[in-house]
Amino acid sequence: MSDNIIEYIKRREEERSNLLKEEQHPVEEEVIELTPEQKWVEVIKENKKEVVIQKAKSIDSSIIAKEKQKDQHKDVTFDDLIDTTEVVKKPTQPIVIEKKKKTIHEVLEETFANTIKERKQEQLIQQSNININFKQPFELEKLQEIALIEKINDIIKFRDPVLEKMEYREWLKVLQNKMVDELHPGYAKKLYEQDMSRVEKYEEINKKSGKGRNKVAVTEAEAAAEDPFTPADLVIGATDYWWNPDSLSATLSDGDDVVSYPSSGGSFTLDSVFASRRPQYIHNHVWSAGKVASGTGMPAGPANSTIKGFDPNSPPLTNGPSGNIEGLTIAYVVKNLSTTALISNKYNVQNHIGGTLFSRYRVGVTKGWSPGYIYDSDWEDPSTNSIRTIIWSMTSETTYRHIIPQISVDDTGTQPAFTAPTSRWSRFLAGTQIPVIYGECVILNYAISDAQIAQLQSYWSDKYGA
Repeated sequence: MSDNIIEYIKRREEERSNLLKEEQHPVEEEVIELTPEQKWVEVIKENKKEVVIQKAKSIDSSIIAKEKQKDQHKDVTFDDLIDTTEVVKKPTQPIVIEKKKKTIHEVLEETFANTIKERKQEQLIQQSNININFKQPFELEKLQEIALIEKINDIIKFRDPVLEKMEYREWLKVLQNKMVDELHPGYAKKLYEQDMSRVEKYEEINKKSGKGRNKVAVTEAEAAAEDPFTPADLVIGATDYWWNPDSLSATLSDGDDVVSYPSSGGSFTLDSVFASRRPQYIHNHVWSAGKVASGTGMPAGPANSTIKGFDPNSPPLTNGPSGNIEGLTIAYVVKNLSTTALISNKYNVQNHIGGTLFSRYRVGVTKGWSPGYIYDSDWEDPSTNSIRTIIWSMTSETTYRHIIPQISVDDTGTQPAFTAPTSRWSRFLAGTQIPVIYGECVILNYAISDAQIAQLQSYWSDKYGA
């Protein structure tokens, strides 16, 4: 009989378990009065199962010994068995099981937690099959690229100028060119193309001078006369850049937003992640009498607090032997197009270099061009629509030079040393009090010389009437 009872208990337990599994979340609380069999299951849950089973075994042994027939005690009920078990008292009141419905918030939280757990397990399984060092810095790839550019610049500074056309394989016979090719074939190919472009210019000059088709040995004066200076001549390394807004005419019309601004010298594209802040392309603006050229910014109109400009990723730059930037030049042309008085304390010219350097103009008699806060009354006069050439360069890791030819500024100063920026620049060729228009701009990874400054100033003066 004990086997039957135990088997019955197990079966009822399974039925009860299945019932619990099949239950849907009830809409409201339920009150369930249990049958004697269900009471028995509850008794088992109270950890009294063993006592009851022992009692059943005792009864069964006594019956077998006396009668040896199982069916003689078929009238023994569960209630009787419970009543005669001292440690288990038969409930005098119905046993109530309360079930509470889960709120939708609780269900969603549980589902979300399970989903996150499953995804983490999947990621751990995937990562276990990949050989990755997760301790490496997040921007390791960018740092490696900067280190590579530094090596290339250290190599090419010792090259002799290429004065004749040659095949690429011949060009690679030059030791420095071969070293660059071993470091990065793509950079080597680009350097080769730049060399051949320069040779073609000299050959063209030579042909015009009647000195023979292949002869390229011309004087600097002859070359300058036939091949006028442009800012492209200042782009001598892999981390030098020149932007010319006239190049945008191939893809943009007057008034279009400038989504991307590829460099005309070097290889870097300015962009803006904020659509509302993108500057406009201004086609064939009249900078001064007889000087027409395109630019970026916002057309002439009343002063306002609109923000327009680029917020690009940092163009790759290289540090010097000290581990800090030791040579840098930022130069650009800008014109005030406001038709009304400027708003005090606003920055209508903003160029933030990696959040470290600031070349900008803040309105007010105690403010002005920075660094240095140089007040410029003509710039703030809306009737003049002044043009300014700004040249800022670092001559050492802590010394800068600030030049504004139109107001006879040529200052020097000191600043804290800093490393090549890697984060996105907050504002460049921008302003928080538009309208202004920007012309050409250069970023050079070295301090330009007085002779180069004179060339750049003369070139921009001729183009913009600055």
